[in-house]
Amino acid sequence: MCGFLLDSFEVSKRDGRKSHIIALNLNGKISVIEIPGGDTAHSQIYNAPTLFGAGQDLVPVTLSFEDCNGDGKPDLNIHIQGSDKIICFVNNGKTFTTIQGQ
Repeated sequence: MCGFLLDSFEVSKRDGRKSHIIALNLNGKISVIEIPGGDTAHSQIYNAPTLFGAGQDLVPVTLSFEDCNGDGKPDLNIHIQGSDKIICFVNNGKTFTTIQGQ
């Protein structure tokens, strides 16, 4: 299992509290967990596409928060080592949602 923790990312233009964001590669299944304001009862899980092929369960996953759709809000971007593709979850002001066609 490979995972990456980005701790205390300030989710601007949402509720103003810091969220803890964790990216995991669990046997090739990419998941991102958001714990808003440290409140585990309101955690959100975002599922990205599953990775296939030999060794994909060991591929590191990292995150960045940049505006990928031009609306001025930081979006959740998932980076998979060895791939130039970025999986973007758009910040709609309350949660992160997928862009159709990714």
